[in-house]
Amino acid sequence: MSSDSWVAFVEALRVEAECLAKLDASSLELTKALVERDITVIESVNARMERDRLAHQGASRTRQSMQRRGFGAMSLRQVIAYAPKPLVMRARGYFSELTYRAISLGITTQNNKQLILAGMDRLLKVVMLLQRAAAEQPRTYKRRGLMAPPDNSVLVSSKA
Repeated sequence: MSSDSWVAFVEALRVEAECLAKLDASSLELTKALVERDITVIESVNARMERDRLAHQGASRTRQSMQRRGFGAMSLRQVIAYAPKPLVMRARGYFSELTYRAISLGITTQNNKQLILAGMDRLLKVVMLLQRAAAEQPRTYKRRGLMAPPDNSVLVSSKA
């Protein structure tokens, strides 16, 4: 690779790190929106997150194709170690940022999945309670008093 190619490669690495940072920030905003349970915010943040994901995917593909053309199957860490001295520190910095952001994004994504699953679980419990309340017939007066089922209410506690 010539010096110009190295500059282009490090620039591609910078763009990839920048796109991943935007995706990470969008993912954190999605977490906040899921906690607040505001559907309009969730939808807008999800759309922005999808745009950021596609931008990162394109930047990553560009950097990876440059890396494959120049170095074949070498890992990014090995390629950076091979870089010219004036560019090594910048490339290592971008590599560290990519590593940090990837870990952060993985943790945030897991949290978001758990929040979504908890919401779906709560919705399932509410539907089950509504179905049970609708299916059971109210009991009639018997000789010893009114016999209503103890859980025939459609009111759902926060513990449901």
